[in-house]
Amino acid sequence: MPDLAVAVFALLAPGRWQALAASATAGSVAGGLISHRLAAYGFAPRAPMTTNRMRAQASAWLRDEGAAGLRHQPLSALPFKVFAAEAPGAGIDALPFVATATVVRGARHTVVGSAFAALGAGVRRLPPRAGRQALSVVVGATLAGFAAGLVLVARRWADAHGDVDAWGDTPRPSGGSA
Repeated sequence: MPDLAVAVFALLAPGRWQALAASATAGSVAGGLISHRLAAYGFAPRAPMTTNRMRAQASAWLRDEGAAGLRHQPLSALPFKVFAAEAPGAGIDALPFVATATVVRGARHTVVGSAFAALGAGVRRLPPRAGRQALSVVVGATLAGFAAGLVLVARRWADAHGDVDAWGDTPRPSGGSA
């Protein structure tokens, strides 16, 4: 969930959004690589707020398109960790996964960072007191919007019975998926 940190920090420090986006991308890709390698060796780390439907869809995109299947991640709202854990089972090696993940995650963090930096820069043009109040409202709305988005994603991708694996305890299906 580095997008939220990029959004909030870019609001608060608009001039630093590029460094924030780059740092978030590096951390996200590093975490994805760790999840990829763990899955490649048969270890399935907990994946809170995920569903079997999410894993099946990510696996299908990766199987059908190779590492390029990661391009679906930003707009599908599937967590990146799902793609990272499913990639080895789809036959995707670490290097193509990391290269593609860097582009996909970097693009996402760049869009989020630049948009929220522009908003933050606009708020900074207000008189100091009004600016502080507006910034508080914008940060609060960003946090609330992100929380609402998580609920909507969980509902959209819920399994047939509405099950969302909130704590990452549901065993993953066997047969190729890590």
